[in-house]
Amino acid sequence: MRKHVVSVLVLVAGCGGPSSSRQSDAGAGPPPIDAMADASPGTMFDAMPDAMHDARDPIVRVHVPTSVPGVYSAAFYDPANHLIAIVTVGADGIASAMMPDGGLVVVNPDPLGSAIDSVRALFGVEPGDDIKLVRPDSFNANDQRSITVSPQDGTAVYRAGTSCGGGGSITTDMTLFLISDCPLPQPIIVQAEDSDDAEARVIGAYRSTLTSTSSAVTGTYIPSETVSVQITNSTMDVSAETIMFPVVEDQLLNELNRGSRLVSIGADQGATISSTTVPGSMIDARRFQLLLDASFGTQIYQRMLAPTQPVFPFDGRTDGLPWYQARNYDPVQRKLTVSRAADPAIDGQTADVDFEGDFFHYHWTLVMPPNATEVVMPSLPWSNVDRDTTHGVIIQSSATSIRASSYNGYGDLRRGVPLTWSIGSFYDTTSR
Repeated sequence: MRKHVVSVLVLVAGCGGPSSSRQSDAGAGPPPIDAMADASPGTMFDAMPDAMHDARDPIVRVHVPTSVPGVYSAAFYDPANHLIAIVTVGADGIASAMMPDGGLVVVNPDPLGSAIDSVRALFGVEPGDDIKLVRPDSFNANDQRSITVSPQDGTAVYRAGTSCGGGGSITTDMTLFLISDCPLPQPIIVQAEDSDDAEARVIGAYRSTLTSTSSAVTGTYIPSETVSVQITNSTMDVSAETIMFPVVEDQLLNELNRGSRLVSIGADQGATISSTTVPGSMIDARRFQLLLDASFGTQIYQRMLAPTQPVFPFDGRTDGLPWYQARNYDPVQRKLTVSRAADPAIDGQTADVDFEGDFFHYHWTLVMPPNATEVVMPSLPWSNVDRDTTHGVIIQSSATSIRASSYNGYGDLRRGVPLTWSIGSFYDTTSR
């Protein structure tokens, strides 16, 4: 269970507002790919509207990582999928163009993706958008530190966590794997578990300080606490499980996450799911994840709980997101269609479409307004991410709704407003 940690979706998506969330099927398509191939970066095409309707900044700016300048390219479209410009990202990590309300920006490759042959398409873009597609710094555990922790009767596994990393051992001698620039001294929590499997319980834990000189991190174990989620009124037949992360100084102690067993819950039913975890007296908060898995989709609810909160109530009818009912990608019309119950509380949607043929495999991530039920992709000016999409390919697609306490609607999600976590914060998704 401990290894079944679900990563936070990252996310950069788009906002409602006065612009249309649908891309027109009837508008004239972009210039042929062959015609665009010879266009120099930054070429402007004739589809740009003659005038903006108001005095807002007409420029849309897209920021991507500057570590490899010149690699990224952005295509800017109007709401009818007419191409406005193709712009190579400069050494400053920015590509920009004038755009009307409700346009589309496609970035190649996707700065937030892991594949080279991938794009990120942001629908419902507005003039003045300053879009930040910057991947968070990756975690590199490349500094090893040997420590000795205090013994505890009945312990099968010791684990230790800091904001820079941690480690585990079946003995009191342990190796920590930390990022190389981890500032010391550093708070450290050591926990003792009674087994090394999914049913492991935390016996106790203590908090100490990791210094640059000492290898002994000692303390007196305090008995663990039990934290529960009380689920009522499940809207579907689901299997449920939870994961709990201690938080110290705004950092997750990933090595100390605690999971629960899978529990089956029937529609209109409920259950209480409990797990042992580090005492609240030695942490600042707990990051809680509830995973609900149905036969056709998954929901993940993440909450920041106060360290003194022993129970998290969850009512499926009032707290839960609607499930997606269907989704489909039509390769001939280049149209993605999604079907889900209306929910004005979400901030936006993302969709992933994979194309695979004999000699290519590429991935599209589409970022859509919360009320969008269909979006149409134009023909893209890059052959590495758009060719033969209607012939001899395997197509896979998925859709996800997102709501987060950090976002004030689709504009924040689309522009890449950073997620923040304080007591009461949330980040919820439902996918199919």
